[in-house]
Amino acid sequence: MYGVERSEWAIIKFGAGGRGVVRFIEVDTAFHPGNYPVVYRTSERVNLKADSQACKIEATLIEGDLPDESTKWTTIVEKKPLGPHRQHYFDVERSVPLDQIFSHIRYSVYPGRSYSISV
Repeated sequence: MYGVERSEWAIIKFGAGGRGVVRFIEVDTAFHPGNYPVVYRTSERVNLKADSQACKIEATLIEGDLPDESTKWTTIVEKKPLGPHRQHYFDVERSVPLDQIFSHIRYSVYPGRSYSISV
């Protein structure tokens, strides 16, 4: 699809208790040494080149096992560049209350690749 940003995503449900508070996110690219971003800055904004890698993380609180099309997602980590072969730690966005409870995390990677994520 021309003009549409390609991405892949995974939805992760919280384990024991099914709910939790997120303080930070770890994304591990340790086994992906060739998948890293080429980034450049223009006036306080990070821009990703077409062949770069980045991730965005959202969360929600729902009762069921699987979110549907009507699920409202809260962005907890804005789109961030990923580097090669290392662990990335991202704080939750300041706009998210510290005691906000979630049941599911949606991890999106641009363009699509596979990574390990810890919450």
